[in-house]
Amino acid sequence: LRDILKAKIVSVHHTALYTRSLIEGFYLKSILKRIFLPIYRLHEKERQLSVIDNLLIFSDKVLFLSPLFQNQYMQLRKPKSIEKIDWCYNPLTFNDFISAKEYGEKKKEVLFVGRLLESNKKILKLLTIWKIIQLDKEFNEWHLYIVGDGKDKSFYLDFTRNNNIPNVHFEGRRYPIPYYKRASIFAMTSAFEGFPMSIIEAQQNGVVPIVMDSFLSVHDIIDNDVNGVLISYGNTTMFAESLKSLMKDEMRRNKLAIKGLETCRRFNIETVVDRWEEIFEKMR
Repeated sequence: LRDILKAKIVSVHHTALYTRSLIEGFYLKSILKRIFLPIYRLHEKERQLSVIDNLLIFSDKVLFLSPLFQNQYMQLRKPKSIEKIDWCYNPLTFNDFISAKEYGEKKKEVLFVGRLLESNKKILKLLTIWKIIQLDKEFNEWHLYIVGDGKDKSFYLDFTRNNNIPNVHFEGRRYPIPYYKRASIFAMTSAFEGFPMSIIEAQQNGVVPIVMDSFLSVHDIIDNDVNGVLISYGNTTMFAESLKSLMKDEMRRNKLAIKGLETCRRFNIETVVDRWEEIFEKMR
């Protein structure tokens, strides 16, 4: 059918290639898995790369969600058919950007939006950081809102309750725009991500992201201390101190938010459609 229609096949790989998932989370809970971790990592790395290898066999073009993912694959695999490989961002989900009036109504709120899944989201780190912050009375007016649902929600609720962590609100699965419009800071402590649209949605709504530097695509979105803040993965102390600094400094938040509103426009649907047209033009 493909030959009859003379159709082109474009495959899109929607996840990161080789991530911290290989060494984080539930993989390390077994002593046996720790012993065989180097072998496991090598096997898992090869498995992930072979997914792309197989896509290249029957596809006219294989797209990654980030040029950094494309570069990673080409460095690890050194494929011969490089003309088949390209990238294209996902577009922004929402059309409207926050207005000046709405930005002037920001609250003392820190926001997380996403699945409640500890294996990659590491929300336990965020709650631990929030506990440190709430020990300082200077920040008692600030609140943490967690928007989303998932199988580990009860685990987080129990942890918050057992550790007496104040000012945490588990909102469940909700339409996120009202939360983005109110929040001043977006916090993410994930061990790994593919291409998290929630960070870009936050910038679109004037929310300053502070994110652990644990996945390649974060560098497509955030320039450190220009339109957000990046923290070395696992450094909860530095994250807590940097978050405190942002919470105290409204002028700095304004500066980062304004720049974020500018840079996130590279992901608007018109720009992404233009990119798709470039890709199709190369395939003619």
